[in-house]
Amino acid sequence: MAENVVLIIDPDESSSHFLAQLLKQKGFKVFSYTNGRDGLLRAGDFPPQAVILDTALPDLKPREFMLRFQLDKRLAQLPVIATSARYDATEMQEVLAAGCAEYYAKSGSATLALAEALPRLIAESIARARKDQRGMLIVFSSAKGGIGTSSMCANLANALAVSLQNSTVSLMDLVLPMGSLASITGYEGSCNLGNIVQRLDASLPLDQLRECMPVPKGWGFHFLPGSPDPEVAVQFPGDRLPAIMDAMRRMFQYVVVDLGRMLSRLVLPLIQEAEVIVLVVGADFDSVELSSRLLKFLLSKGIHREHVYPILNRAVGLQGLTRAQIESTLGVEIRMMVPYLMDNFTLANNLHIPFISKYPEDSASVQLKEIAGDISRLAIKVQNANQPSP
Repeated sequence: MAENVVLIIDPDESSSHFLAQLLKQKGFKVFSYTNGRDGLLRAGDFPPQAVILDTALPDLKPREFMLRFQLDKRLAQLPVIATSARYDATEMQEVLAAGCAEYYAKSGSATLALAEALPRLIAESIARARKDQRGMLIVFSSAKGGIGTSSMCANLANALAVSLQNSTVSLMDLVLPMGSLASITGYEGSCNLGNIVQRLDASLPLDQLRECMPVPKGWGFHFLPGSPDPEVAVQFPGDRLPAIMDAMRRMFQYVVVDLGRMLSRLVLPLIQEAEVIVLVVGADFDSVELSSRLLKFLLSKGIHREHVYPILNRAVGLQGLTRAQIESTLGVEIRMMVPYLMDNFTLANNLHIPFISKYPEDSASVQLKEIAGDISRLAIKVQNANQPSP
């Protein structure tokens, strides 16, 4: 495997040295320069996988650097991460508009966060550079109702959109006959899967699908609700679903789909196609036993165990089986556990507000962001592994 080379361009040599040592510990090969012109020359001769750029260069403003950098087609897709000695909202907007992937105000914690984000940013740049690239499909499923699958799906889609602000995220409700994502997000408009399908044969080309999808206030993702009419929902033409999903994956970098308890010939191909299958498990015996059966069925259909991401959601209290007991029954490791949140999750849902917005200081909000990042990294890893070598 080729080395991940990172270029640091920073006139502050002590700051540059500290970051370089941290990145070397994580397996990166690092080259450091103190001015923009030398950095551009090095990048042009030997393209890196990422560039970390201080905004206070002695010779070039960040916008000028980015213009020169992006003129080279070999470099245009590479992530450039801007750093600054102090947080400046105007400066942040300017560098992000110029094409930088992210912006960090220098501090010990920010440097650690930058180092943690770097593998993801590199992986995403590789994904963007691939020809005919499709977005990553993440499906949420469960074996039993009442354990918060739809709430978890909507809130993790929001956490993805918040954490990956340079990526496009969509959420699709495929729970039939009626889903609950519209009521969770507060969306009351006319756009829904039933209407979309009816319009596909008349006036709506698939390449205009994104323009019709709302972005519910505060949620950050494009949304395709399920049909609110059970009569329309049960008549959904399954033969249109592959084309709709293909269009969604070409329009968005992340396509998150809520399947709930649905398991049929209609959705099984989606599960088999997905980069990540998020299996939401409750702590009660019935949920764990049914989840074990579902997991065995999925594995029998050729789904790789590594693509399944089990989440333990203690939605109804502290009672139930222990994590060790649940893992023993499932035969797989629980990747993440969401603690019992009492009435907070319900209140956020009733107010149609994402949990991390309603309770930003809650430890569960941090955990939701961590889960979203973990799912993103797994999806990128799976998609890159499935791509043919260039």
